[in-house]
Amino acid sequence: MFTLFVLPDTQSYCDLRLKWTRQHFRVPDQRDCLSQQMQWILENKDSLNGILVLHEGDFTQSNFDIEWQLGCEMFYRVERYIPYVLCIGNHDQGFESHPPEGISQYSNRRDSLIDEYFPPARFRRNPLYDYGGNFEGSSSNYFLFFQADGMDFMVITLEFMPRDEVIDWANEVVSTHSRCRCIVLTHGFLDVRGGGTSMPTNMP
Repeated sequence: MFTLFVLPDTQSYCDLRLKWTRQHFRVPDQRDCLSQQMQWILENKDSLNGILVLHEGDFTQSNFDIEWQLGCEMFYRVERYIPYVLCIGNHDQGFESHPPEGISQYSNRRDSLIDEYFPPARFRRNPLYDYGGNFEGSSSNYFLFFQADGMDFMVITLEFMPRDEVIDWANEVVSTHSRCRCIVLTHGFLDVRGGGTSMPTNMP
């Protein structure tokens, strides 16, 4: 038995610039929630045989440096003890304060700051990682390997609403490493009818 720790959207915990969460939900500063989650993982990883932390995207509220800095600091606390995988959500892919009518503030660009704070080199140089590779030199799409209970696994992380060329790359990676059980980590790909969503008109 082994455990994969899964963290869903943490953007409210990192909402330090716009403070949208506090304004709309009338809650106090949430950054301590992320700190407590990291501490819980550290305290329980051995008893639960924790192998990996998976973050499902929307790491930040609005892709501002101050939000990435907080998240970076929190994950720095665990990266010497357990590897983690990040994927980017719509909140992490640029922010438009005044978007065109009908277009979300959070999902109409691909300008994520993930490579500023979690560049591929950060994972490659960590001895806990069996880093596989990435698409176009970015941490927006990458893969790594791990072993657990005598089985070989691969985690491939894909950008929000992955582009067709990213899907082609991912298919090639999965085919090349067919010996591995594959976990696909992404913030948004399937639509409500179960079909794929790729390259929407408002996201180049």
